[in-house]
Amino acid sequence: MSTPLQYIRTIYLSLAALIGLVVFVIGTVGIINLTLENFVFPIEDEYYPVYPKSGVCETYFNADTGEQDMLSESEQAECEEQQKENRRIQSKNSFNRQISNNIAMILVGLPIWLLHFFLLQADWRKLKKK
Repeated sequence: MSTPLQYIRTIYLSLAALIGLVVFVIGTVGIINLTLENFVFPIEDEYYPVYPKSGVCETYFNADTGEQDMLSESEQAECEEQQKENRRIQSKNSFNRQISNNIAMILVGLPIWLLHFFLLQADWRKLKKK
């Protein structure tokens, strides 16, 4: 015979196992997605246009005169190279952040799911024996 407390325990264990499983699956899918995007089907740097294409590296603010002055061609080229390097660094940082978040989700979700699932299984086995 089941008591209300056993029903509450079963509901708690089921919900906790479900939440752990969902977190684990989201982390796993995220890792698979990152692997596919970055190693199997990488996107070329210039595939998506970066806007504004011009303007950022054409002028600078001159504090002495208080006006916008034009950069020389060599300064513009240097500025554009610096922007490419900044985009590469941002892409690397984004990948590192996403991979660490997904690994954390796996490391948290898997033990929560397994612990609560096995406790739930043990409770079900006890109820079958009665």
